[in-house]
Amino acid sequence: MEMNRHKAKSQLPGNRPYGMPGNARFAGAGVAIGIIFIVINLAANYSVYTNVPGSYFGVIEVVLIPLGVLCGLLALLLNTGKLIIIKLYRKLAMLVSVGYVGVILLNIAQIIYYKWDRPVMAVICTIILLLVSPILFLMWRDFRRSRWLDPASLPSEWEIAAIRDPKSINYRPPKVKKRK
Repeated sequence: MEMNRHKAKSQLPGNRPYGMPGNARFAGAGVAIGIIFIVINLAANYSVYTNVPGSYFGVIEVVLIPLGVLCGLLALLLNTGKLIIIKLYRKLAMLVSVGYVGVILLNIAQIIYYKWDRPVMAVICTIILLLVSPILFLMWRDFRRSRWLDPASLPSEWEIAAIRDPKSINYRPPKVKKRK
């Protein structure tokens, strides 16, 4: 579909149509998974610092369930395509990435600083974080590739949303109004 350049100048970035395109799926999941692993790791580090192993499990029960619900709500909000949510989600993804690197550096500092009996949990958590880190790379790849997730993109640049693609599972055919 060829776009007239005068018509493209009159377009403004705005809300996207409902339904996230297929190439943006990992962007929504990466933030949620990153937040959950950061919280688990910080709880493990806290239990090492305080020498109270029970605090680790208390944090999982109290924090992870509401955090999982919050991440699910954020993913549903991202699916709506509102411009403000997309901007917020990009900032949240940046904070998650910085926090993820910070937690890895905290684990490395703990491995270096403590004697041999305490950094075992930090070694395990660092290995787990490094194994999960490709999900963050996939998240940033999707933020880079998907024009739908770019707040400055124009409507003529957006990918077809999953809800409007007849090949998608989420396809909803257009409603036909009945004439009387």
